[in-house]
Amino acid sequence: MQTKLNKDTSLNDLIAKQSVKIATILVDPSDNGVRIYSKWENSYDFKITKDMYAIYDKIAEHVKKI
Repeated sequence: MQTKLNKDTSLNDLIAKQSVKIATILVDPSDNGVRIYSKWENSYDFKITKDMYAIYDKIAEHVKKI
């Protein structure tokens, strides 16, 4: 999986534009699929940008292909 994600140049370009804190993206398996998220924020600080949504969406596309 990691090799496929690393080969996706458009995904890497999107991630490179983010700060290190935001670009720390975790992918965890769950009972019904996977959970994709960046570092945990409290509910008052949580927000998702258009770019982060695009990153999560591209990762999800790769996961669906497995």
